[in-house]
Amino acid sequence: MEWSPSFIRVARPDGDGHVYQVGHPAVDEFLEFVAGRARPNTVRAYAHDLKVFFEVVDKEPAEVTPADVMAFVTAQRRPRPGAEKVVRISDGAGGLVVGDDQAAPGRGVEPLWATWSSAAMPA
Repeated sequence: MEWSPSFIRVARPDGDGHVYQVGHPAVDEFLEFVAGRARPNTVRAYAHDLKVFFEVVDKEPAEVTPADVMAFVTAQRRPRPGAEKVVRISDGAGGLVVGDDQAAPGRGVEPLWATWSSAAMPA
């Protein structure tokens, strides 16, 4: 790959806000397209994800295949070392992991929400 993906925020030439870029003309043009149709945080997330994608895949955008995309997505879904103490939504378990013990399902933020919402509601 002839370019090095980066994650930068650049002021628009017209002075109206900013755009995110990753350093490749085709990808930056895509991000500008997205910026005209999406919220700023969405564009920022796209730029970050594209930077990570191109760092891992290590190909020019025109050389990327559907197999490259699927391999990247599959790799991102694999558990990472040190993540044993995180409860994933797909696990079906509720709550948070504290130390070596997993909190009982339904014992996460729900009790706090119930306490707050009942206190905030007039009787």
